[in-house]
Formats: sequence, C-alpha cells, structure tokens
Amino acid sequence: MTTRTCCGTALLLSMLAALPGRAATPAPAEDADARIARWDKGPATIDVTNYPAVARESYNVFAARCARCHPASRAINADYVLPEQWSSCVGRMADKWFSGINKAASRNIREFLVYDSSVRKKPQVDAALAKLSAEARKTAEAAIAEIRLRFEKP
Repeated sequence: MTTRTCCGTALLLSMLAALPGRAATPAPAEDADARIARWDKGPATIDVTNYPAVARESYNVFAARCARCHPASRAINADYVLPEQWSSCVGRMADKWFSGINKAASRNIREFLVYDSSVRKKPQVDAALAKLSAEARKTAEAAIAEIRLRFEKP
C-alpha cells in the first residue's frame, strides 16, 4: 500500500468519524451463524391444509428441494418476508449446482414463500413494507397481490 493510499484512507476514516450523529463503528448485527441457528430451531413444517391447491403443490416443491441442503425450518422461520428478499435468497440457492433447483422450481419456491409470508407473517410483511420508499412499497405490494391472485383464483 502506498503512503498516498494509506493517508487517503486514514483521512476518509477520520472524516466519517467526525460526522455528527454517526458512530465511528456501526453497532454489531446479530451474528449470521446465531441467526441461522435460531431459524433452524423453529418449526420444520407449515400447516398448508387451508392453503389453495397451487400453494400446497408449491410447498411440496419447496420442502423437497430446500431440504436437500438444509432444514426446511431455516426458510420457514427466516426473517425474509418481501418478494425481493425471497427472490434473492432463492436465487442464491438455485445457483448452487447441487441444489436441484431449476428455473421452474425456483419460481414455485419463491412464489410459495412470498404467498406464505403474506398469510403467515402478515404483521412482519406490513412492518417491512412500511420501511420502504413509496415506489419500492408499490412494487412489493403489486408482486404480493399478483402471487396471491394466481394462488387464490378459483
């Protein structure tokens, strides 16, 4: 590292530390391993008997594919509730060659998790939506509504 880069980094850090209302170091978030362990300890299944047939079928895909690599409880109890969170999570899992999650399975899993969150985790969904910008909230609400309509249509 050159002196110039080192001094530039030190200057930037000292400027950030001097900003009003900013802590020099952010508060530590829950350790990822602790968060995953907490999710793994929760319920391992969801009672989907009252869910529409499409949701029950998608649940079966979710349960079979996700349990190949980790307990289903990890996704069932995760803090994720918004469509974008589930898209990101399922996308990461589908990218693993050993997951067995193809494009169709990825869509089924993602849509099931969004639907389930909108039913079983409604208060968390509402709280997460309230934190979004108006545009992001509108996009998320539209995605949830589209999935619910598709799952619940007669």
